[in-house]
Amino acid sequence: MVHRYIVLDGEIYGTGIRDQYTGFFDPKELPLSDVLVQKISTWKDKCHSIHGIISDWPEATFHKLDLEGLEILKNLRDELGQQFKIRYVSFLTGKEIILKPNGEYVMPQN
Repeated sequence: MVHRYIVLDGEIYGTGIRDQYTGFFDPKELPLSDVLVQKISTWKDKCHSIHGIISDWPEATFHKLDLEGLEILKNLRDELGQQFKIRYVSFLTGKEIILKPNGEYVMPQN
């Protein structure tokens, strides 16, 4: 089986959905429900609304965005299935988070 590797990127300097090898793209290009596409768009807009003034926001704001991103990660896995390998890059820490098949989140050791 050929996999497509995608990233739900919450990192400060690039937010959205991207192919690990070719860059950002519109989530409408994936076989996703309209509800999930809208959820991604809303999350992305929230992330963009605080870029540039990060020091003005409490850490709890970033934590909340990460929790929303992790929920979207689960939704992506459920809707896309095994053909896609999906990871999340934390808004708060910039670190990669992977959702294991058992639902557990892990941060790979580099």
